[in-house]
Amino acid sequence: MYAEGGTYQVTPFVEPMRGPSAILEYWSHVTATQRDIQFGYEVLAVAREMGIARWWASFVIVPQGLQTKLDGIFVISLDAGGRCLSLREWWHKEQR
Repeated sequence: MYAEGGTYQVTPFVEPMRGPSAILEYWSHVTATQRDIQFGYEVLAVAREMGIARWWASFVIVPQGLQTKLDGIFVISLDAGGRCLSLREWWHKEQR
């Protein structure tokens, strides 16, 4: 899914992760703590070099049982083969 050297930035306040291995390691850890995941998105804009989408997700963080909702924006750029060169996201979280 990611191009060699592709980046993923969780928030604008952290350094982006670089390369498919680092990104996979991050997501393997994050998803191991989530259950009952629901996800949706809406494409907002597509240009030659990037796309923008709104997304939303809900899940339960285990073992604490925290009901979590996220609402955010993706800014994504792809290479000629359709692999991700960069994915930046901004999101807001509600938790109970």
